[in-house]
Parts: sequence; structure tokens; C-alpha cells
Amino acid sequence: MPAGKAVTLKSGNGDPSGGGGSGGILTITTGTATGTNIAGANLVLNAGTSTGNNTNNGSIVFRVATAATGSGVSANSLADAVSITSGKALKIHPNTSGYTVSFSAVDIDFQRTGDRIITLADDNTDFELTGSNATNVGQQGSIVIINPATGVPTVTWAISDVWYFENGSAISIPQTANLIHIFSYYICSSGKVLITGATSFSQNT
Repeated sequence: MPAGKAVTLKSGNGDPSGGGGSGGILTITTGTATGTNIAGANLVLNAGTSTGNNTNNGSIVFRVATAATGSGVSANSLADAVSITSGKALKIHPNTSGYTVSFSAVDIDFQRTGDRIITLADDNTDFELTGSNATNVGQQGSIVIINPATGVPTVTWAISDVWYFENGSAISIPQTANLIHIFSYYICSSGKVLITGATSFSQNT
């Protein structure tokens, strides 16, 4: 039997002849109920199903684009943001954009949601973590710092910045090689990011 046909619903693109413009909005809406005290209709999205004992059923995937760091006219690339797997698990795909340390600070821009994974390079520059655009109250995620095998740089939390710790004391980040440190963040109000965490994860040998 031939494979099923893929179907794509897409709204119109921006009109470059007028100097650019946003793409058209695509809205899917169920019918409006009529009558007295009538329930609204469900919006049902069905992922593809497998056959027999094949466990690879389809997932429902939501994809978004992340803005580029510089100005330009090229469309930004889409990436998975949230998916519902065939095992009925909700999976959030973190933003794992790398960071290049060339100065004394690395900024966590909270305008981009999700987790941050910072992999340190051997003999990298010592730096402190700063935070910006911490305005989305209720936003939460993780900040993961992975130490290199040698020459671990010193990483600290910027003083008088957005960071708030229990009793006001910053969690220290050990410099031992190959350790992994994970910190949970929660934006409780504009400009205030609560940090909890655990350090010095290593393999059980």
C-alpha cells in the first residue's frame, strides 16, 4: 500500500512588494453553539496511529521560531517547542543555544523561555551570570552548567542583579572538573528571579 499523503495548511506569506509584512494568521475554530445553555464543541487534534505492535505512534508537535541575534530578511528556523508523545507525556523542548564567553559576563535573556544549558570550555574566561528581560511572571525553567575536563573557569552570580537566593546568599558553583550543576529559576515578579539548585552531580561509578 502506498504511504499516506502529507497535507499542509498554510496562510499567506508577507507581501515583499509593499516593503515586507507579517504572514497571514491561520485560525482554526470550532462551530459556535446556538440555543440556551448549550455546551461548546471540542477542538480535536488526532496524531497518526501505527498498526499492530509498532509503538511508533505519531506525536502532536508544536513548533515555533526563535529570533536571530542580528537584523536580516531571512525567515528564522522553526524548532520543536512542545510535544505530546504517543505515551501521553508532555515534553518541553528547551532552548539550548550555546553561549560564547569573551567578556566578564554571560547574560540569561528571559525573553526566551525554557531551559539554558551552558557547557564550559577548557581554560575559558571567568565570568558572572547576569539576567535581563525577567518580566514574564510565572516563567520557570532550569539553568544547567557543565564543567569541562580541565581548566574550569570561575562562574558566579552577579551581585545586585535579578537573582534572589534563600537567605540572600548565592549558591556557589564548584570548579571541580566534569561536574554538572543544575539550578531551577522562577520569575516571581518583574526583575526578581528566584534560584534554587543543586551542584556537583557526577556519574555513579
